[in-house]
Amino acid sequence: MTEYLKFIKDPAFIITILIILSMEIMMQFGCYKPFIKRNSFAANVNRITDHAIDKQQELDPNILIVGTSMAYEGLSTEILNDRLSPFGYRVQSIAIPGAELIVQALAVEKVLEKFKNVEYIIHVNEAEMPWVDFKTISTGTLAMISEFNRSSVFKKTNDYQYDISFSDLIFISIKLVTYRRDIGDWILNPALRIKYMGRSIKEKEEFGISSYSNLYKLSLSQYGFSNLEECMQVSHPFAPIAEGSDTMHRDSIYSTCYVANEKKLESGRNESTERYKLRLSQLYSIFNERNIKVINVFPPLPKYLNYVNYPERIAFWKSEYSSLLGDHVIDLYRAFPEEESPNYFYDLVHLNQKGNEIFSNKLADELIEKIKREELK
Repeated sequence: MTEYLKFIKDPAFIITILIILSMEIMMQFGCYKPFIKRNSFAANVNRITDHAIDKQQELDPNILIVGTSMAYEGLSTEILNDRLSPFGYRVQSIAIPGAELIVQALAVEKVLEKFKNVEYIIHVNEAEMPWVDFKTISTGTLAMISEFNRSSVFKKTNDYQYDISFSDLIFISIKLVTYRRDIGDWILNPALRIKYMGRSIKEKEEFGISSYSNLYKLSLSQYGFSNLEECMQVSHPFAPIAEGSDTMHRDSIYSTCYVANEKKLESGRNESTERYKLRLSQLYSIFNERNIKVINVFPPLPKYLNYVNYPERIAFWKSEYSSLLGDHVIDLYRAFPEEESPNYFYDLVHLNQKGNEIFSNKLADELIEKIKREELK
């Protein structure tokens, strides 16, 4: 016992504890956020929501886009604002790549504290999501929700009926645990991290009202495959790089084709779809409480995913989730001619610049028609 007391009274031990506590307190107040690894889950959720809030003086939206990577990569706020501003609408996006409904809810609540004029939410719905919803929290989702207010996060994980482990609670609560891998990466390669920080600052200065601009010029059509098996053959890590393509493009095509080929989705109602319904209702309750109307949008997909049977899954949404869906459902699944669809996708799930332009303009066309019919006011 005496040795133990001597140990805890040792100045070196006390100084170490004080340093750790000081670091934790600083991180709790957000001091580490600017240093988070570029394009990580945590960095993205901060960058996208903070950018929208920072640009409020330039753009105070009455339409807010919510969704995942399909909305993030696929919709241009510049095009939508150009098309809709004559009718008095201002559009901002807080779509976040990889964001489950709980992340979307936390992001929405964060920005709605500032945005008081939002009348409509454009929710870009990926029709297969009800069948891939899980009870446990993924690593990416855990990293993203840890960037929001802890009391809100704990309430949301309960409301959304996640199975939370003790290690999950520690990850959310203690920032030194939350950022331990990020800090380790910094220590191992500080020069690269500083380079990324400089690039992030430069991008922030270059971007206008949007936190992202789709600059992908490459497309699936450069690899000329007709099904997922062929896709994996022509894009595997040792396959020749197609003319005009690059290693990152080839590898992105392979990884998305691999996931699509491995993923065998059920159809019809099951435990996962019921859980998703509950979580969707929790998200939409945020809008209902504020009298914000929802416009549900089903985005386009490449022809290689026909096996997923999106029309049947969209019909499932309209049937099983009819009490939740907004008054306006816009189905743009076939926004591109089927045989031409590979021209408009960078890989199997991300639109390229051409696809972004067409998807954005098609959505604007639909919204303008609704405005002219006085369905949107």
